[in-house]
Order: sequence, then C-alpha cells, then structure tokens
Amino acid sequence: MMKFLNDNISLLVLVFACILAFDVQASGLEEDVISSSSSMSNSNGDWRYFEYGGRMRSYYIKVPDRLTKENGKYAAVNQGSPLVIVLHGGGGSALQIASQTKFTAKAYKEGFIVAYPNGTGVMPNRLLTWNVKHCCGYSMKRRVDDVGFISEVIDRIIQEQPVNPRRVYVMGMSNGGMLAYQVGSELSDKVTAIAPIMAGAFGDEMKPKNKVAIITMNGAKDKIFPFKGGQSDGRFKKAWDGSALKPYGFMGRIWAKNNKCTSFPRTALIDNSIKTEYVCPYGFNVKQYLFNDLKHDYPDDATDIIWGFFKKHIR
Repeated sequence: MMKFLNDNISLLVLVFACILAFDVQASGLEEDVISSSSSMSNSNGDWRYFEYGGRMRSYYIKVPDRLTKENGKYAAVNQGSPLVIVLHGGGGSALQIASQTKFTAKAYKEGFIVAYPNGTGVMPNRLLTWNVKHCCGYSMKRRVDDVGFISEVIDRIIQEQPVNPRRVYVMGMSNGGMLAYQVGSELSDKVTAIAPIMAGAFGDEMKPKNKVAIITMNGAKDKIFPFKGGQSDGRFKKAWDGSALKPYGFMGRIWAKNNKCTSFPRTALIDNSIKTEYVCPYGFNVKQYLFNDLKHDYPDDATDIIWGFFKKHIR
C-alpha cells in the first residue's frame, strides 16, 4: 500500500513538472543569456510588492545612500535623482537582468536610482514575460496590463524617493525592449527617453503625445528579432500571435518623425557597428546601433552607451 502511494505521489509530481515545462515551452521562450538568478545576492536592494490588475506585482529597487530622501542636500542641489527602469527579456526576471546589465554598479557610480520590475508567468520569479499586444507567451495570453503596471511603478518610486520626474528613463532587453517601445509610446508624459535593446516593434503602437528620446541596439545576426523585420525564427516565434516585426530602420524613422527630426539621418561605421543618428531638437535625439557580428546578445558596452545617452536628456 505504501509503495502504491509513493508511486502515485511521484507520478503526480512528475505530471505537475511536465505541465509547468509545457507552459514554458509552449510560449517558445528561453531565458536571455543568464539563468543563475537564484544565486544572486539581494544585499543593498529592496523589494516592493503591490496589487495591480488583480495580481500581486513586484519590482526590485536600488538606491545609492547619497540619493535617499534623508539626504536633503543632494535633492536641493540636483532637483532629485534620475530614475532608470530596467526591463528583463522574455523568460528572465528582475534579478536576472540586474546581473546581466550591471546597471546597479552604474547607478552607484553615476548617482541615480534603478528599478527592476518583474513580468508575469506560471512561477512568480522565473521565466517571466511582458504583454506587448502581439507577444509574449503567458502575459499576452492573459492580456496583462504591463504598461499600466510600469506607470504605477514610476508613480510609486517618485512618491517614495527623491526622483526628478523630468529624468525618468526606461530600457529593456528583448521582450522588455518591446515593452520599452510601448511605454515610450503610451507614457510619453512620464518618460524622457527609452532604450529598446535587441528588440522590435510591430508598427501599430500608439503614437506618442510628446517627444521621447530613443536609442536602439540590434544585432545583424539576430534571428529572434531580425533587423530587416518579418517573422521571428526559432522557438521564440511561438511566443507571439504571428504578427510581423517592422525593420529596425522603420522604427527609427517613426520616432524621428514624432520628435520633429530631420528626414535624413547621419550614418557612420564605428567598431564594426553601424550608427545611425537623426538631427533632432535638443533633448529628443534618435540614435540606432546595428552590430554586424552580434546575435541575440546584450552588447558588452551597452550599459555605458545607454546611460551616456540617457543622462544627456531632460524633459
């Protein structure tokens, strides 16, 4: 009898594990570059939890000591700290993208607040996705309001920390970059600049009501987000509804038009990457990088380039 119970318990555990695995595989997602989030330290950081859209949502925030509200001198001199929101890729998590991008080290060195929100998924802290209408997996199927969630995260941090609301920036990797496009489009009253990295857009995003600076990075050998547009290749294509991506150059032109930039950009070859830059009114630049030898990877110097771009822009 005991053997019968043990065998059946083992079978139930196996079935449950298979169900979880199927949900993840059915979404066609795989963790972006790093899968060691469980070993990352939570020191000098703080989690925030709140209910939004009928779900418990969370984000991880890092605030250098000199930027706390108690330090009134800093706030008085600098009119508050810049805030950078970093969005993980499909199948990733807050801690995973923090480790991958090293934005916390940059925040402590340069003096800004950084927050890493979590997407949603079958498990609370792993294999998470963002809903961008046509993608991705779990969040898309359940029509999760992730733009609204990011808006609430920004509001809460501004209320809690000495943030300069004119210096709020959002970057995202892969699926997170897709959400960065949508955040820039729909929250142009809150966001000064965005940085979609190794990502794409579908062209039916809402037109921004305000100008938003943008820097993008794509890999010429990326099959998940082909820079020429079209359908994604590999398992990832199962994560969305079949809609085709627009070419990366198309998105540059759309944002340049919105920001009242010149129609013809300047192009230069720098270290085996093609840099395209539009001449725009001050504070609303449009810049794109295409790395010739890069696949679906986070560029080594991306964090430095992104922050260098962000810090020049203030609303």
